[in-house]
Amino acid sequence: MGVHECSDADYTDFYARVEKAARRFDTLRQKKAWMCIDKKDSEGNEVNQKLFGSDENTPNRRLEIIYKPCVPRVMEWHQNQTDYENKCLVERNDPTAYDKKLKEIKKWIGNPDLLLAYNLEELNLKAYGPESIHRETKVMNY
Repeated sequence: MGVHECSDADYTDFYARVEKAARRFDTLRQKKAWMCIDKKDSEGNEVNQKLFGSDENTPNRRLEIIYKPCVPRVMEWHQNQTDYENKCLVERNDPTAYDKKLKEIKKWIGNPDLLLAYNLEELNLKAYGPESIHRETKVMNY
């Protein structure tokens, strides 16, 4: 399943944000920091993005996130220093070059925040019709 930088069209899919998360959500949107799940997989098939179930003892679908910034490749003859700095390249194929690149990546990443914004729907037994389903976007901080 792929991801992309969230577009204006993606943001229309979110519900009203929980009040205490709205400011942070909007700040990250302005910084273009949110990534959205692709609607189609690499073969062009629709991706079912619905997550449900509370644990492994009930029917569920979960999302596992693997944070992998890049896999270094060896520079080719036509690539320059700018490519090296921006495209996850190593100068030569040896362990020392890979270790150097790994240290550079770790320094650049620092301590990243992992936030997850998701749409939540809950049943409101005190209402009828459209108001019987409470919808909001929540933000989780890991």
